[in-house]
Amino acid sequence: MAAEALPRGRWGRWVAKNRAPGYGGSCVATPLGSPIRLAEDHTSSLVQEQAAIALGQPGIHAAAVSSLVDLAKTGRGIALRNVATVALGKTRAPEAVATLAELLKHDDWMMRGAAAEGMLQMSARECVAPLLDALEDENAQVLATVEQALKMFSNREGIAVDRATWRDWWAKNGERARFATRDEIKARQELDGYSASDASIYKGLDVVVVPGLGDHIEKVLEQLGIHYRTVQAGQLEESALQPGAILMIGCTGQISPEDVEVVQWYVRAGGALFTSCWALSYTVVPTSPAVIRKAPSPGEVVDHVFARPTTTALESPYLRGVFEGGVQPFYSLLGAHLIQVVDPERAEVLLDSPYAAARHGSGDLAAYFRMGHGVILDTANHFEEQGFSSAEGLKGDEECQAFAVNHMGYSLKDLRRTRDEKWWKSPSKAAAEIADLSVFRILTNFVREKRING
Repeated sequence: MAAEALPRGRWGRWVAKNRAPGYGGSCVATPLGSPIRLAEDHTSSLVQEQAAIALGQPGIHAAAVSSLVDLAKTGRGIALRNVATVALGKTRAPEAVATLAELLKHDDWMMRGAAAEGMLQMSARECVAPLLDALEDENAQVLATVEQALKMFSNREGIAVDRATWRDWWAKNGERARFATRDEIKARQELDGYSASDASIYKGLDVVVVPGLGDHIEKVLEQLGIHYRTVQAGQLEESALQPGAILMIGCTGQISPEDVEVVQWYVRAGGALFTSCWALSYTVVPTSPAVIRKAPSPGEVVDHVFARPTTTALESPYLRGVFEGGVQPFYSLLGAHLIQVVDPERAEVLLDSPYAAARHGSGDLAAYFRMGHGVILDTANHFEEQGFSSAEGLKGDEECQAFAVNHMGYSLKDLRRTRDEKWWKSPSKAAAEIADLSVFRILTNFVREKRING
């Protein structure tokens, strides 16, 4: 099977720029020589991680599988070993099972968790027995990942299962279990992502919220009827966080050093982390330094600004529907940590505001970057204070309705259905009925992409 080319774009340019002196040729007689060489020998751990990810393809050459086995066992640093372990599972190579089973007994919980995620990615009958044995693991993240794999294999995702019943269930039903191919899983993920409405995109997902002191995104989730669970800062070690979950950390985002280790593992193994405002400084930077950070400003950033897409993000799936019909999102900045990109080869800015740039020294309002198999997206606003909560001077139903349609993404169809409601006459009452969908849709698109890409 021919190998896919290494990822191009930002990372491709970065690899070319940072290629080791004298690098060239291939170390094996296959099209994969270059990424194998990068994964094994490059001086940059980031390049090694990305090359390992590129090798994690079903049907890849045996030389790539062997390279990933070596990296998973002896790679430089826990981050590279975690990434290589998950990539090894994504190859779906039969010879990977023994290594993953061995790593599922590793002394380091992060390696055991990565091995469990690797087995989930393999989706093979041979993975069941090692996973059943791992149900005795003492680490909450490892256990959650093991159970998520077993649920996927048994078509019981989104269902609460008593841990003690797994062995009996497999003994009775295991022969009938069908392990989906990678193409089948991808097709299902795309169906869940592309076809699902905004309202249903969260269904069946483990949405984990770390409430902030400044931004209470959980209140918006409640208003929209989205199921979630909360974990307090400092308690992520016991949170049962697994890479298939969505993790949201609101402002202020002051997590503990122990939390940081969990978040780093979660994202590298394939998780999707969404943060807001001060969480940029207190969650994102400790988790992945030197990619984005708080932009310097002459004073505290308290403002309301219109957001626009950057020229490089016009076609980004994260902005799907955000500006539809000429909507202008209105961002509430309450002591905001505006974004400064430190590494433009890794981070992409989605939204900016020339007005904020002129007044506060930076206008970057939302940005994302990849980390291992996962992704981090940060926005500068407070979700709880969006929409009517931040609007000033609105009088009467017509002004409220115009604001909802022009700046909150409220559809004309919904307006026709509700235009005679009495709550339109008061912004505070309208706020209890309508969430700012134009801003929240970025988060929904983030979840949608997680659905599509796994």
